[in-house]
Amino acid sequence: MLEIGLIMALTSAVVEVVKRLLKKWLSDENVAVVLPFLVIGVAALLNLGNAAVFDPSIPWRDAVKAGIIEGASVAGIYSLVKNIAEKFAA
Repeated sequence: MLEIGLIMALTSAVVEVVKRLLKKWLSDENVAVVLPFLVIGVAALLNLGNAAVFDPSIPWRDAVKAGIIEGASVAGIYSLVKNIAEKFAA
């Protein structure tokens, strides 16, 4: 299976691309509301695909659960880095 860090990095990259596309159709406020759900959903799907391709013996529920945990981690790390960057920019 792919490492957790790689899934988290892929999640960040995919979400960033989708976020930029969403900003063309939605307001920044609406994108901010959708973003946490998007992060968790993308991470869950990527981890499910990861398990299906590299270790089919893992139950799909366990793969989705791990993806949700990874997605929550990605969202927390992104928020932390964004807040620190905003503090130093001010």
